This record gives sequence, C-alpha cells and structure tokens, in this order.
Amino acid sequence: MIPKFRIHGDGAELVPYTVPELFFFAGGRTLCFDAAREGDAIGHWHDEIELLYVTEGSMVYNVNGTRCTVHEGEGIFINTRQLHFFEESRCTYRCVLLHPMMLCANTYLEETYITPVTKNAAFPCCILKPEKEKSGGALALIEALFDEADKHNLLRLQSLSYAVWDEICRLAPKPENTVSESSRLSAVKNMMHAIHSGYAEKLTLEEIAGAGHVCKSACEKLFHTYLHCTPVEYLQRFRLQKAAERLCKTETPVAQIALDCGFSGASYFTGCFKKIYGCTPKARKRKNATRAVLFQSDSVCILFRITGLSA
Repeated sequence: MIPKFRIHGDGAELVPYTVPELFFFAGGRTLCFDAAREGDAIGHWHDEIELLYVTEGSMVYNVNGTRCTVHEGEGIFINTRQLHFFEESRCTYRCVLLHPMMLCANTYLEETYITPVTKNAAFPCCILKPEKEKSGGALALIEALFDEADKHNLLRLQSLSYAVWDEICRLAPKPENTVSESSRLSAVKNMMHAIHSGYAEKLTLEEIAGAGHVCKSACEKLFHTYLHCTPVEYLQRFRLQKAAERLCKTETPVAQIALDCGFSGASYFTGCFKKIYGCTPKARKRKNATRAVLFQSDSVCILFRITGLSA
C-alpha cells in the first residue's frame, strides 16, 4: 500500500521515497472504490514526475481538470507539479515517482533534456499506449523500474530512469512556453493550500477565495473546473480524510477528532463520515484496531494508509 504523503510548505506533497538515495518512490496496489470515499479523490501535486501502469482493470485520472481514462495495459505520465487525483478506479496498478534532480547529472543535461519537458505547459500528462511503439517502450520500463526498486540496485535504477525519460522526451510536444502552470491553476493551488493548512479552523468561502486572490464566484468556478467540486465540498472531504487518518493512527476519542478536524460536533461529523465512508467513525476505529492486532500477531510492521480496503 502507498503511505500517506506529508504536505510541504507550499502545499505540494512530500513523497516518502522508497529509495531515498535517488529521490525515487515505487508502489502499487489494487483499487476498487467510489472515489468520493477515498483519500485518493483529494486533489494533490508534487515535484516528482509520476509514471503509472495499469495491469488490470481501468481508472479515470483527473489531471488539471481533464479526465484521463487509463485502460488495462496502458499507463499515464504526469509531469511535475500537475494537479491530479483518482476519480474512478477498479484496477491494479504500479506506480513510480522520481524527482527531476535524479536526472540532472550536469547542467547540460538539465537545460537540454529535463527543464524543456518539465516546464512545458503543453505537456501536463500523456496516456501511454502499448500499440504505440514509443510509449510501449515507456510501459516496459515502468515495470522494470517497479521490479528493480526492491533490489536496491542504484546503478540499475538510475539507468532505467534515464531510459524511461528518453521515451518521455520523444513523446513531448513542442513547448508552448517555459511557464509550467497558468495563473488559474496557481490560484487553485493557493486556495487548496489554504484549506490544507487551515482545515482545523473555521474557514469561510471568502477566506478561501482570498488565498487565490479571486472573488467568491471565481473561486467556485475554478474548483468546479479543476476539482469537479465546490470549495466547501473539498474542505469537507479534506477534513474527513484527516479524521479517517487519525482514527487509524491514534487512540483519541471520536468527539475530539471531530473538533480537531474542524467539525462543529460529533453527531454532525458522524453523519458526514457515514455518508462518505459507509460506516460510523467508531466502526472504522474498531476495524482498524482489529487489523492492528492481526498484523501484530504475525510480527509484521507495515506502514500503510487505511482506505477501507484490504491491506
């Protein structure tokens, strides 16, 4: 399972690298969910390049407000700092993330092959299809990167990373400009960051809009365009996600978790939680406690994020 990422000061996620020496992460799992119930439905972005390969089923990934369907045997490349999240998913997938600095062996490589792609506003993402010779090569390399990650062969991982980047460079369209994100997307990120940092307090629509330097109506329009929800809906989803995390990680009473995550009371929190997760907070807490006992009995120590699925 992929562990929950922490949030950087500017709202970007801090990726918990599985190979920290190379700023590299590899993980995969099986998903079968109504996206609204899962933390993956929360929009996020990070400095790392994301490469995902669907081995079974299909998924719908939202990138900067555009819905991208990825079928079995296909993959998707997501450029650095693009706003993305799962909308629907019934699939098994493999995912690797690598920081651009992993590819910047010297200034020439960075300026010639890395920055022109990562700063290309015309290339936020790309569906990788096996029938296309170029992207077919990228898919095989994603699998190779995933398989090699546990072996901790750093030279092999570095070599494969350059190989997959060579494939991505071949797929990149001609750059429109050197600006990686529009002012609209930047405004959305600023407003999301205001929610991420202030969700425990009372937040008004005016305060959220103010973080993006837009009016309330523009704020609602931008959230609908990029996240397919209202600012208030996003705030509530984020609060529920944080509450769900605390239910599985702490012994804090449900009523206190509700208040700590910005809800006005335990009964209102319970109703919202049950509507999204399909069970009460207390039931989720009991389920998590049972799982913890089972893992401990097998002397296994696993870091994972509870999403209502089997670990």
